[in-house]
Amino acid sequence: MKISLASALRPVLFAALRFTFLVMLLVSSSALAAQNAANIAAGKRLYHEHCEQCHRPEARGDGAKRPALRDDTIGVISDADLEKFIRNGDRRKGMPSWSGLPLEQRQQLIAYLRSLK
Repeated sequence: MKISLASALRPVLFAALRFTFLVMLLVSSSALAAQNAANIAAGKRLYHEHCEQCHRPEARGDGAKRPALRDDTIGVISDADLEKFIRNGDRRKGMPSWSGLPLEQRQQLIAYLRSLK
């Protein structure tokens, strides 16, 4: 029985493609993790600059006027809704608008808030 070169190489090529895909996946995951860590660090700096005075250094708040940002409520709000709240604020609740912060910085704040446990 004669086997063509293409048939013989097919499993090797398939294995090489799988390996390449896995390497690319690992590299992109590492890059995303590094970017997320950078966003969290930038968000932490922004938090201490803009939010700490009301929500306290550890984001634990001190009651209804200055709510904690570590509770389960933050976990159920989408990033889009949280960004909208930060951007627009809520005067009734004493939350100022942070529309002057660029979108990227608001997203960094959200990354930091999401990192709090």
